[in-house]
Amino acid sequence: MIYSKLKEVAKEIYVGLNVKNYLDKTEIDQNDSEKKITLYIPLINISNITEDGFFVGDFKRLKIFSQREILKYTVKEKDVIFNSRGTALKVAIVDEERAGYLITSNMIAVSLLDEFITPEIFEFYLRSEKGFYELMKLSFSSKNSIRLTKESVEELKVPILNPKELVSLSGLLNDYKIIKSIAKNISADLDKMSYYIMKILNKDEK
Repeated sequence: MIYSKLKEVAKEIYVGLNVKNYLDKTEIDQNDSEKKITLYIPLINISNITEDGFFVGDFKRLKIFSQREILKYTVKEKDVIFNSRGTALKVAIVDEERAGYLITSNMIAVSLLDEFITPEIFEFYLRSEKGFYELMKLSFSSKNSIRLTKESVEELKVPILNPKELVSLSGLLNDYKIIKSIAKNISADLDKMSYYIMKILNKDEK
């Protein structure tokens, strides 16, 4: 297997918006030539991503007055995002619905050159034992905690596949994620059914 540094196969690697600093900025420069309009942009936080890489929950909205100010923190479809702080790694691929959302400063986004590695493969690699091990080697914190920077992530070793392998594996991983989601929903439904069945069977005799 051939490996390359992430910075060599990525179009862009960027850190999210420091929301606290942004919210503290209450004054608007009235001399700015750009017309000011109020926008409410949804914000992706770690809590909005499940361990399986699905988006959940309500997305807080950040009030802004200039889209130009936040463009560099705005995710694009197929970007891979993951947390740079915390005790458990959460990874997701930005879908069409979430494109244009912002990410917080405790998250990192990667736009890939997909002729080398696709988002599906990169996401799965980060979740794998090998990928997580390589990522944690770059962490500035203890063994059980994640603390990454843009600069450290740029040095991450990632696998490079040939074009045929890329297409085949990316399709397989996409199907895997869909089936896993269906299986998880079925499991949840079975748990509910089991609960109601046992509730009826264990009903006190009158």
